[in-house]
Amino acid sequence: MVIGGGEGATVREILRHRSITDCLMVDIDGRVLRPNGKPIANLFAGGGAAAGVSGRTGAGGYASGNGLLSAVGLGRLAGLAAAREISLDTAA
Repeated sequence: MVIGGGEGATVREILRHRSITDCLMVDIDGRVLRPNGKPIANLFAGGGAAAGVSGRTGAGGYASGNGLLSAVGLGRLAGLAAAREISLDTAA
């Protein structure tokens, strides 16, 4: 997962590696972004999809709770952003 991938150059570089099969580009609130940087309506990434924020091996090795921290943190941000969008939709 790439947070704030800009024009997508980072995602393209990541996907050049044969061992990488999937990659998500998200904004700081966990909204999944299209290759052009625009969010896909009502699609957020969190939980297991967020496990790779700091890499599967953490800081050069296993770091207890590292994947859980990123999953919970981004999951919370995504949940808050989704709630804001729902409240804006219902207010209109």
